[in-house]
Amino acid sequence: MRSSVDPTRYIVRFGANPGDFKLLSGITLMGLLSLAFAVTDWFDGDRHPPLLLNVIGILGAVFFLGGAVFRIATFFARPVALRADGSGLTLRPMGPASRAATVPWRSVSGLEIASDTSAARGRWLVIRASAEAPARRVAFSEEVAARLVPGARPGSDLLLPIDGLRRFDLDALAAVIHVIAPHVEVLGEHR
Repeated sequence: MRSSVDPTRYIVRFGANPGDFKLLSGITLMGLLSLAFAVTDWFDGDRHPPLLLNVIGILGAVFFLGGAVFRIATFFARPVALRADGSGLTLRPMGPASRAATVPWRSVSGLEIASDTSAARGRWLVIRASAEAPARRVAFSEEVAARLVPGARPGSDLLLPIDGLRRFDLDALAAVIHVIAPHVEVLGEHR
């Protein structure tokens, strides 16, 4: 828990979760294998031209190792995943590399924590849109997430995965919302 709590603002940042470490180790391994593929002569030159193999190996190493460096950089950058303040909810629903979107309080009717139906049983923050909120276009991965989360409405609800967030505290979020947007209902875990 934070020592100095601002009753009108709540901020939570992205962090690493166990799935990210598996992904990071996998892409690092693929990058190192691609690099080994580029600098060694594994095949007979008559069947496979060595220059082509070297180029493919170097491109694979740049792609995979570059992805690993990017992922590590996002761990240390710790961009804001969710902020609740007087202007509304600001969130990055598609992950740390996505653009932040602000949802004004007049467009929010409630928040809820839901578990998805996948084997991993990930947890999601479901941001319920009010009846007056305009319909919005849904991104492909958000539509897939809405199919995983029971009760989510793909055309109006926003979904934020909370398993990779550092120190997400629903009680602290609810306390801030109670002060700045008392009309928003905050529900606990829904299974």
